[in-house]
Amino acid sequence: MSTADRLVPPVEVARLIGYSRSKLDHMVRDGEFPQPIRINSRCVRWRESVVQQWIDQLEADCANNPVPVVCGKGATS
Repeated sequence: MSTADRLVPPVEVARLIGYSRSKLDHMVRDGEFPQPIRINSRCVRWRESVVQQWIDQLEADCANNPVPVVCGKGATS
């Protein structure tokens, strides 16, 4: 596993994307953020590369959108 593919816990993912843990949970449930890898019944993680791809896509969507307030699915709080 490369550094970019380390497994990241929900608290760190929420910090990386700038949302609360509960907002992250809602985004996953609503299909606005990639599904995590389930380690066991109480533990989930995301590959860091998947989180970075989501951030990169959001930035690209915002760069191509003249109204950045509405850019990216789930970009508003």
